[in-house]
Amino acid sequence: MKYVLLLAGLSSCLLADPGVQGPSLGYISTAGAVRKVLGLAGAAQLSNPLVADLQQAVVLPGKSIAAAVDASGLLVRIDLTDGTVSSLGISEVTWITPSPSGETFVAVSGGRAYIFAKSGERRSDVALPGDPLMIAVSDRELNVAVTIAEADGEALHILNHRGASRLHFANRLPALAFLPNSSELIVSDERGVISRIGSDTQFRQVTTVPGARALAVNSDHSRLLIAAGQSVRVVRLATGEETSVNCSCAAVMALPLGGSNFLLTRFGDGPMWLVDVSADELRVAFIPEAVNE
Repeated sequence: MKYVLLLAGLSSCLLADPGVQGPSLGYISTAGAVRKVLGLAGAAQLSNPLVADLQQAVVLPGKSIAAAVDASGLLVRIDLTDGTVSSLGISEVTWITPSPSGETFVAVSGGRAYIFAKSGERRSDVALPGDPLMIAVSDRELNVAVTIAEADGEALHILNHRGASRLHFANRLPALAFLPNSSELIVSDERGVISRIGSDTQFRQVTTVPGARALAVNSDHSRLLIAAGQSVRVVRLATGEETSVNCSCAAVMALPLGGSNFLLTRFGDGPMWLVDVSADELRVAFIPEAVNE
């Protein structure tokens, strides 16, 4: 039996008193701000904005750190524990993406991908082979994966200090993700064929899920999460065993919040939905819409 968790109210005094440090699922970006997710899955709500007047803000999964473009147009690193903002010296940023475990993040500007450590240290930069359709960065080894449009489809490239390698081509490559703390990739194609690409660059098919729109792997590499509209699935990578749950949402992302929770929907499309993949039976829950944006 599959369960959908309904919102259960937290104690009003817990949420109202800023001096009380209750449980939290982490931080998320909401339009021009970053907020904390107060409570637990199934009983959560968003805090007031911690940092505002931001563009393209992303939170590093499992960390109290965000990267964004500030009001002056510069890339900045934000320490969410004390609000400290540090300029990273890059302007005209068109894309910011964190790694699966929040160890690094990549910012795209002027046809180059700039890789930063979670500390804000610039680690590397590489030239892009074109305008990226999708982009991912690894926690380790400073690998960037991008998909690039070509005349009759899309190509997958891996970029690092050794240069650029064109690994794959398909009509469409709608989902792409690195495994946490690994240089291995998971990618899906237009038919829903999901493959794992090892360090040897060999493709190994994992499963097929038509309509797969986002992918993520949990921290111990045991489970693959697949967001496919109203269907949310998890595949055990060791056995191929699959479980699924329906969501009263359109699951279009699989963004790690830290631990076993992954965000399924973007801010601005009504309540935000997440899934907890820690148990054999998947659990989905929603976070009410933010106020005071």
